[in-house]
Parts: sequence; structure tokens; C-alpha cells
Amino acid sequence: MEKIKYKSNALNTMVDLLHGKYEMVRLQAATSILKLSSMFSDNSTPESDKAKTRKTNDEATLAEKHVREMKQLTNEDNKVLNDLLDKVHNGVDYEDTD
Repeated sequence: MEKIKYKSNALNTMVDLLHGKYEMVRLQAATSILKLSSMFSDNSTPESDKAKTRKTNDEATLAEKHVREMKQLTNEDNKVLNDLLDKVHNGVDYEDTD
């Protein structure tokens, strides 16, 4: 129970510092709160955040493309694909089985 009390007091102190007299104190309090909430890191920059966002968007676009391609497969394509996946899963080299 004591840990919760200290955590609560520490957070309340940081929140109080957000309204402090000095700009640097307010900035440090805000930064600390954001770090604790995992919304900010020391390695974060606007450029790196934009790059991460672009990468995530590109990965989502690629995944959506793969889903569309998979939906277009015919039953025969699915059978061939499933046979290959079964062979890979069972450790059989598919080139040796034809």
C-alpha cells in the first residue's frame, strides 16, 4: 500500500510542477510525465517519428496488397499453395517431389 501512496505523491508532484514558475521546470515535468506514459522517448525526434509512421503505413499497404492477392487465388492456386506449405512444414524439399 505504501508503494501506491508514493507513486501517487510523485505523480501529483509532477503534475503540480507543470504549473511551476519556471519554464524549464514545466518542460522537465511535462517530459517526465510523457516518458512515464510511453508517449515520448529520449531517442524520439520529429524526423524519426515521421519515418516510423511512414514505415508503418508502408507495411500496412503491403499487407493489404497481399490480402487482395490472396483473395484472388483460385481453388487450384489454393491447393498448390497448401501442398507447398505442407511440404515445407514437413521438411520436404518441394523440388524433389515433382
